Amino acid sequence: MEESAIREGFENLQPGSDYDNLYHSALCRQEADWLVGINGTRLFKILYGGKVLKVGRVQTPTLAMLVDREAKIMNFQKEKYYMTHILMDGMDAATGRMDDKNKADEIAGACRDGQALTTSVVKEEKAVMPPKLYDLTTLQRDANRLFGFTAKQTLEYTQSLYEKKLATYPRTDSQFLSDDMGNTAEGVIEAVFSSLMFEENKASRPDIKRILNSKKVTDHHAIIPTMEIAKADLVALPETERKILSLVANRLL
Repeated sequence: MEESAIREGFENLQPGSDYDNLYHSALCRQEADWLVGINGTRLFKILYGGKVLKVGRVQTPTLAMLVDREAKIMNFQKEKYYMTHILMDGMDAATGRMDDKNKADEIAGACRDGQALTTSVVKEEKAVMPPKLYDLTTLQRDANRLFGFTAKQTLEYTQSLYEKKLATYPRTDSQFLSDDMGNTAEGVIEAVFSSLMFEENKASRPDIKRILNSKKVTDHHAIIPTMEIAKADLVALPETERKILSLVANRLL
């Protein structure tokens, strides 16, 4: 995505044999696509009177999940349940769900004109970790919530930023960077401060290791800005693309 990364790759070439397993896994998928797809499609075409019904290694089980879910929704039956509540001074003490209305009434009757006693109060501090980096789905969700962009629009704006070398590849399901991207991430953070924040990074050293995990990176890593933002005229970008870039940059920070 950046010239520097490509040059670094060429300067540190690895033996092709190190990646033989990638070849074998791809070959396995390809053969499975043919074995399942061609044979399954031919079989179903014959079984169902010559109508072409496509079968695939991925699409058939995925379609089955959708059909099962739709069947559960279509066959859903509402069921009545009852709960007893004690409401007072903004507090709500509630029972669990009960199928028997008489039992709920009985509990309510036993509480009426009675007195509730609080036996313990527990206070505890909880730490909430910063959110993970953006994959495409989480970026689309936030862009819709904050800016009203549709999923398709968000993909188009992010794709445009990618083609301008201002953001990394958008079609990713990973929220992490690979283990070898620590220095890259630090450089991008500095570029974000200088080009988007217009200020010096005076914060403590960022905890880059928290977002590095090669095991959780499949074809592509999480969406982040590139170092090119430091040299680009960001004011010239369409407002929609600037909004997406600011989301991605702030999530990295």
